[in-house]
Amino acid sequence: MEGRMKKKRAKSRLKNNKYKAYHKKTQYILYFGLFLLLILSVIVAAEVFDISKIKSPFRESTFISIEDECSLIMGNLVHQIKDDDSCAIRCYNECNLIDSKVKDYEFIMSQSECSTCNCYCK
Repeated sequence: MEGRMKKKRAKSRLKNNKYKAYHKKTQYILYFGLFLLLILSVIVAAEVFDISKIKSPFRESTFISIEDECSLIMGNLVHQIKDDDSCAIRCYNECNLIDSKVKDYEFIMSQSECSTCNCYCK
């Protein structure tokens, strides 16, 4: 009887070892699949989100000076940039062209010459 018990235990151990090996192999395959999925998601994220647009918060401001395009009509100067609001719009557009946001703007009105609009983009 003891011989049968030893054979059963041996078979049981053999099955247990096969199960452990199978389980270990399955774990490795699962981890490898998760690793590949992670790599693939990083590649897709890099393609979808343009990483070059990530900007440093310590980047310096860009200065843009916009000259008013004024013209002389019947002895009077007619300005394209008439006031602060039109200067703000022009600054928004100019900063948007270089993928920045308006930090500040300054409108310098001149009646005898063309006005100036200074923009600071960040």
